[in-house]
Amino acid sequence: MQKKQESQSFYVRVKEPEELKRLLLEALKDTVQVLRGIEQLKHARKDILQQTEKLKADVREISKLNGKLKVALPASNLRVEPEKKAVVNKVHKKKHDKKSGKKEEKNAAVRKEVKAQQPRPEPPRKLSELEKLESELGMIEDRLRGLK
Repeated sequence: MQKKQESQSFYVRVKEPEELKRLLLEALKDTVQVLRGIEQLKHARKDILQQTEKLKADVREISKLNGKLKVALPASNLRVEPEKKAVVNKVHKKKHDKKSGKKEEKNAAVRKEVKAQQPRPEPPRKLSELEKLESELGMIEDRLRGLK
């Protein structure tokens, strides 16, 4: 009896077979495109890893060469000062006139700003304690002048 059932074929009627074929082919096409995209991502990741390794090797080589250069050059405390804004601060001197009893204000200098043209700004350097204190003192003096 089982042989009779196995030999019997069942057919299912499909409405619009052409439309079904078209939908299946479009789904396969989308699947192939997704797989192609995945392969492209794999290749891109592989290239990125290779470029990263090359960059690391180049950085190591540059560090070694920089160390050799520092050893080869003589030690010096001389620093090249980059051209910066030249600022002359306004200095107010108050003089007490003994004859008239009035205070006079004299400008010792006039503030000038000269902008030096630099192709690109240099990274900020670390300030020493003295330089930090001087800059804070300058800011406080500016605030006091603003209050007067």
